[in-house]
Amino acid sequence: MQVEWESLKGLGYKGIDLWLLIPSGLGANPLLKKDGKISTAWMNKLEKHLGISEEEIKKKFYRKVVHQTLFGDLELEHKTENAIEGIADLFKAKLNKVFNYVSNPLPLKDNGRILFHFIFASQNANACKIADDIL
Repeated sequence: MQVEWESLKGLGYKGIDLWLLIPSGLGANPLLKKDGKISTAWMNKLEKHLGISEEEIKKKFYRKVVHQTLFGDLELEHKTENAIEGIADLFKAKLNKVFNYVSNPLPLKDNGRILFHFIFASQNANACKIADDIL
């Protein structure tokens, strides 16, 4: 998560081919706490890495659930079940804005658990076709 979105965005306009290993399961996902209570330092890290605001992070990765209690309704935030895939989808969508061609993210797993997503982005259609064949 040391590479910030702004750095990746700048590469899109340089005409390069980019292979990106997204730490979706090991990096961003653990910072997205189940109850939505994310420390300020972690939220700043997520905002820089994902390239979206705190409000957008909450909207994309959390849903509000109303629990009925003896004292009335209690509204709580819960992390979505597909947050890891959501991180990969977010990167693909954002890369599509600065690169003409982006491969589908390949999930890299250990014992069935997604740790990373591997993705390719380019301004060249043939390069992306080759990357999709490899992935």
